[in-house]
Amino acid sequence: MEIKLTDEEAKYLIELLKFVFKKYKVDLRPGNKGDVLLTTEEEYEFILHYYTPSHRGDRLSLHLRERETNTNLVRINIDPNGFHKNSNGETIYGNRILIFSYE
Repeated sequence: MEIKLTDEEAKYLIELLKFVFKKYKVDLRPGNKGDVLLTTEEEYEFILHYYTPSHRGDRLSLHLRERETNTNLVRINIDPNGFHKNSNGETIYGNRILIFSYE
């Protein structure tokens, strides 16, 4: 799987997420979930959803989507036992990152 981000872009996104988590006091301990509404200067709205099940401390889901169209942009699943089936039929096991693509 090829990730189409430069090192600079990835570093920027990581720093941005750290800022959002601190500003909105996102608690990623087991048993917590919630949504954070994010708005750009151009007034586009995005929702950052987070989920950590109470019964498994090794699982975490972060999901960023556009609010109006509900288009999924990025989803990060930390789940060593889980899987995801792509639209092309390929199955991905374990921890994974799903990135929006028109393809």
